[in-house]
Amino acid sequence: MSEVVASTKASEPDLENNLLAKTDSLGENELVASNPQQKNWKGIVLALLVILFISGIIIIASVLSTQVFALYNAISDINHGNIVDTFSLLTDSLDHDYGTQLNFDDLVTNNNIYRKFQVESYMYGKYFVWRDPPTGLRFFDTEAGTEGLIDMNRINEVTFLDPLVTFQVPSNLGFEITIVGNHLVIFHYHNQKFRGSSSGGLGNLIPIGSNKGSYEQPMLFKSVADPTGQRIAFVDLQYQLYYQEKFFNRSETILTHVTKGLPSENFQYAYPDWLYMEEIFEVDRAMWWSPDGMKLAFAAFDEKNTKSINITLFKSDNSVYGQSVNIKYPKAGDLNQKNVPLISFYVHGVKTKETRLIPKPNYIPEDAILSFVKWITDDVLLLSYLDRPQVTVWLLAVSWTTNTTWKSKENNKEPIALPEENKFLIILPQEDKIGFRAIASLDLYVHEGRAVDHISAMTWIHRPKYDIMDIYLKNGDDIFYKSSGPNPMEMHLFWFNKNLHRIDEAVCLSCNNTNCTYNEFLVAPNAKYTQWICRGPDIYRASIFELKRIDEKENIHSYKLDFVKYLKDLPKEREQYKKHKLPRVEFHELVLRANTSDELKVNAKVLLPPELDKSHITQYPLLLFTYAGPSTQMVKTDFKPDWREYMVTRLRTIIMMVDGRGTSGRGRGFETSVYKHLGDYEIADQLEAVKVFASKNKYVNQSQIGAFGWSYGGFTVGHLLGHPRNELIRCGVSVAPVTNFKLYGEIEKIAVTSLGACMYRTARDQIQMNKP
Repeated sequence: MSEVVASTKASEPDLENNLLAKTDSLGENELVASNPQQKNWKGIVLALLVILFISGIIIIASVLSTQVFALYNAISDINHGNIVDTFSLLTDSLDHDYGTQLNFDDLVTNNNIYRKFQVESYMYGKYFVWRDPPTGLRFFDTEAGTEGLIDMNRINEVTFLDPLVTFQVPSNLGFEITIVGNHLVIFHYHNQKFRGSSSGGLGNLIPIGSNKGSYEQPMLFKSVADPTGQRIAFVDLQYQLYYQEKFFNRSETILTHVTKGLPSENFQYAYPDWLYMEEIFEVDRAMWWSPDGMKLAFAAFDEKNTKSINITLFKSDNSVYGQSVNIKYPKAGDLNQKNVPLISFYVHGVKTKETRLIPKPNYIPEDAILSFVKWITDDVLLLSYLDRPQVTVWLLAVSWTTNTTWKSKENNKEPIALPEENKFLIILPQEDKIGFRAIASLDLYVHEGRAVDHISAMTWIHRPKYDIMDIYLKNGDDIFYKSSGPNPMEMHLFWFNKNLHRIDEAVCLSCNNTNCTYNEFLVAPNAKYTQWICRGPDIYRASIFELKRIDEKENIHSYKLDFVKYLKDLPKEREQYKKHKLPRVEFHELVLRANTSDELKVNAKVLLPPELDKSHITQYPLLLFTYAGPSTQMVKTDFKPDWREYMVTRLRTIIMMVDGRGTSGRGRGFETSVYKHLGDYEIADQLEAVKVFASKNKYVNQSQIGAFGWSYGGFTVGHLLGHPRNELIRCGVSVAPVTNFKLYGEIEKIAVTSLGACMYRTARDQIQMNKP
């Protein structure tokens, strides 16, 4: 063995010498193989592939880390009060196929690019009126078919007709315009505290008010002109009601103090208290002129039994401390059963100067809720009262001439008057299980001045298989109304004629426009024109159409809509907006609890990232945007972009909305199915809908599902997170939730829960109950 080793070592110098000798004998170019076939191509290709693979991993990791870094910065900016578009750090190449990227300011702040398309528009008498900044107001005369301009810079030269319109001026100082005769009267808002309340002064043409001989304007709560333009009624800051006649002639003007001699302590006249203003009427007035302007009806609000709460009000003056405001606020948990404002009702005769109290019949409780007032003729008006649980409704008719009151029908929808027929049209739910709302006719009973206390004879006029939302107009035998039609996610203009259509059929006048399936309409009194407000799925657009009648043959006619003009047309801006990266919108019908006795079909609206490929393995997080409150609707074909579009297009998150039991548009049976079951049925439907959708669509990342809700939606989120069968929703954001119905406002609480009859578990109680 040692010999072999020695021999090997001895030979190493010889090998080295031989190699050096060969190397010296080679030329410089012969150090590499001269034959191309001797190259190791496989090794080179393999090495390149390895390099490319490693480089790809590095690039992907860099992009992902950039997104995480951007998200971290976004959260940091929000936490520090800065809303910035931090996701612009991402490369544009990721989104170039889907349009210009939306940023936060585009959708959420006052710079919302969607707002530029919206128009403030109204109908008053025969006029369509809309805001035309910066010049002033435009109007369209539906009788003459002509258009005019009110230049707010030359207000003293304006001649105009018809009553009351509200706008916002650029300085954010609100005002109302009351057209009286051929004069324009301005009511300026100087102090707006809450959503429906304000105080201000009358001007610009001539002073109005109780300060005789002075041109310094008094502060008033509200002014309303009568339909004839002869009088203006107003409420001063002491909640006293006046009206003024011949106010354009200061030497002959007549001021009448309507509430003189009536109780004043704890009373508000013709101006609703906070509860009625915010929760019931949702307007800042409680006075109603008769059509001939000779009677003035008004409500009085007695708050002596209503307790107060103090809240801090922050105005736009950048005050960091705010101010303390005292509000009469009846709470559901108050053991005092008479804690709501007590309502009394009066009618004043202009000719006789008499003010009459209209007492409630004995069968109506003292604390009943006044829900609406409607003059049917110059002599007769209707009052609707509800009991506290809002289960029983009384519709009363009151005659000034005969000084009588009688029960007409138990219902709570404001009617359409037919004085020439001594009838009125009203929307009532049908008697079957579904309870679609239909149109009925009720008779007015006045027999030789004697009160008739009974339910009026009712005749069904139109009974479609869908909900009717509102009656716009009855013109002869033609009835124009608003309804979703068979699809509860839409809203259209329908025409019905009892002589031309079956009782369950009607003609949809707006259904042929697939870009505008969710709409609002204003129909002129002469049925010649309509204002069509398209709210989706296309971008908001308001237009005027001629409601053209086509006489086909004797006693047979039809209608069609002919375009007249846009109220505002921004074609370049519309095209520019559509070039943005926008979500893909889908609607799904989901079957919940399939093949069980509780099987239910619900509608869902889903916003998808535009780059989502359903055939791809990539999965996306899902956010359930919920409200689920009674008589509301989230799943509609409307289009109003907000922060949800930002979440979808920037954060690549799926947004989902569901209309389960309790929502509107599917009949009274579906809407009232949650009565005395809040926190139960609607929660189960939301939870099951998420489960069904996620299981059917593999692009949903089931480990990244959350929920967001505000107000009642916050209540819903709390229930979802604490539900014993919740296996998917991992987190939630509950903004201003209902934590305990006892702390809620009395009227709204009763409307959704009937708390007086049955207490409900709160979101907090539900979570506590299901803690392990």
